[in-house]
Amino acid sequence: MASGSGNPSSGNSASSYSFQRNIQTDANGKIKRSAKNDWRLILRLVPYITRNRSQLILPMLLLVPLSLAQALQPVLIGQAISLIKQEDAAWDVFAQMSLRT
Repeated sequence: MASGSGNPSSGNSASSYSFQRNIQTDANGKIKRSAKNDWRLILRLVPYITRNRSQLILPMLLLVPLSLAQALQPVLIGQAISLIKQEDAAWDVFAQMSLRT
């Protein structure tokens, strides 16, 4: 094998896996996380968000209606099954719901 191929078995340890990070762990071996580091990660995304703002507007606007549709899907499937079985109380779930308190 050619040296410098990045293969760990090639014997060239200087070029292979040289990008390892210093990760801090606690006594149990769990990775330490802090809120400060989380905010740093979020702030690193800001330049990409501002640069691609026009491409992010539509997905953000569609996020709420698609989430609501996904949450209603099991209810609608249950109602469809009730209608197929010709059960009388198929839409009673919606009749019991009230927008008034």
